[in-house]
Amino acid sequence: MMNPITCDPALESTAFPTHTALADYIQSALLRSGCSSEQATSFWDLTCSTSADDGEQTLPIDGRAITLSFHFVHPRSGVFIVWCDMTNEVTEKEQHDAFLTGFSREVQHPITLISSYTERLSRNRDLDPVSKDLLHVVRREAERLEHLLTSFLAYQQQARHDDLTVTTFLLDPILQKMCAHYKTISPFHEIALSIAEPLVIKADEQRLLQLLHNLIGNAIRHSPEGGTIRLGLTRVEGTAVLSVHDPGLGIPPHLLPHLLDSRGSDDFDLGLLFCKQIVEAHGWSIHVESVYGEGTTCFIGLHTLDVEAMNEK
Repeated sequence: MMNPITCDPALESTAFPTHTALADYIQSALLRSGCSSEQATSFWDLTCSTSADDGEQTLPIDGRAITLSFHFVHPRSGVFIVWCDMTNEVTEKEQHDAFLTGFSREVQHPITLISSYTERLSRNRDLDPVSKDLLHVVRREAERLEHLLTSFLAYQQQARHDDLTVTTFLLDPILQKMCAHYKTISPFHEIALSIAEPLVIKADEQRLLQLLHNLIGNAIRHSPEGGTIRLGLTRVEGTAVLSVHDPGLGIPPHLLPHLLDSRGSDDFDLGLLFCKQIVEAHGWSIHVESVYGEGTTCFIGLHTLDVEAMNEK
């Protein structure tokens, strides 16, 4: 026998002798609220088939978005059901997503034109050195703006979709491919990789790639005079640590305490905030050290597995 407590619309407690009686009660309540018979049946089937302690389903009912959440009472002798109209929230999300799509399209177009025309002008052999330097600055700032746009959109998207697709894989080949990639697109920088030992990691591979692109891209942008970007993978007191070091401008001491917190300063780095978001979603740790005028190192503490464990699979 199940004892449901439903919100329909006031808090109500009712006991039912059989599952059939409970199903009839819930389905009739859904039908009275404008839910189709197919939707009512679908929700009840979800309630009965779920193996978790709770579940949730959003149904479009009579032009509204209704979220039904249910929480079972151990040992499944009852169920607590919450009925919530989420129409405003769903509408706001759709409007937000539409705005971001339009914003990205409108901003990306002039950035592409600026980069394209700057590239064409820089090929003019008759340009004087001053003009070439100015074009180099324009192109560099256009690339920086494109990176900010990409980071902003990625940050917004991940803030709304925190689910990870976790797989198990060897980290070393990914780092090697990443370094080879940046060696070809950034000829003014050396990309050095040091791996103490092969490491197996459980992570969302696409999110990890986004994390690496942001870390290495940041290191390159903050080293405008060139130099060596150093990636390291080591174990420190049993924890695997990925480090990315640049020999660039460094970070002023007063900004370091709030570097990974947008609420702490107006000078936050959006790329690093996106890195922090990915790191925290995996349950990892992130730490930044910097000497102003000498360079910056970002450390990521990872959860790893033994290589032998992966080979056994």
